[in-house]
Amino acid sequence: MASIFTHAFVAYGATTIFDDHPYWRRCLFFSVVLSLLPDADVVGFLIGVPYESPWGHRGATHSIVFSIMMAALVTGVFFRAYFQFKAKLLAVFIILSLSAISHGVLDAFTNGGLGIAFFWPFDNTRYFFNYRPVEVSPIGISGLPRFH
Repeated sequence: MASIFTHAFVAYGATTIFDDHPYWRRCLFFSVVLSLLPDADVVGFLIGVPYESPWGHRGATHSIVFSIMMAALVTGVFFRAYFQFKAKLLAVFIILSLSAISHGVLDAFTNGGLGIAFFWPFDNTRYFFNYRPVEVSPIGISGLPRFH
C-alpha cells in the first residue's frame, strides 16, 4: 500500500549516499518531507476543492514541476553552504527532486483514485501506469488496517 510510510522509505533510501556526510540528517529530513508534501493537497477536501480539480488530490502537488520547484526552494534555503561546491549542491537537488517525484510515481502504481497530474501546469490529464499492483491507501486514518 502506498502510504506516508512507503513514501518516506523511498526518500530514506535516496539519501543513503550521504551516510557519512555531516549534511546527511538534513538531507534525510528534507527528502522525507518532500516525499510526503504532495499529500498536503488533501486539505482541499476540507475546503471544497473537487478531487478532479488541478488543485485537487493528486493534481498539481503530485506533478514533476511542483516537485522540482520545492526541491529547488529547499536546496536554496537550507543547503546554502553547498553554493561554493556545485557538484554537492547538484547532488542534493537531485536527491530532493527524486524524493519528491517518487511520491507521484508510487501513487501512479496504485489501483484507485483519478490518476496523477504528472505534467501540470502544461497538461491537467491524470495518468496511471499500466501495471498497478499497489493497493490504494485510504484517505484519512479511519480506513487503515487495524491489528488486534
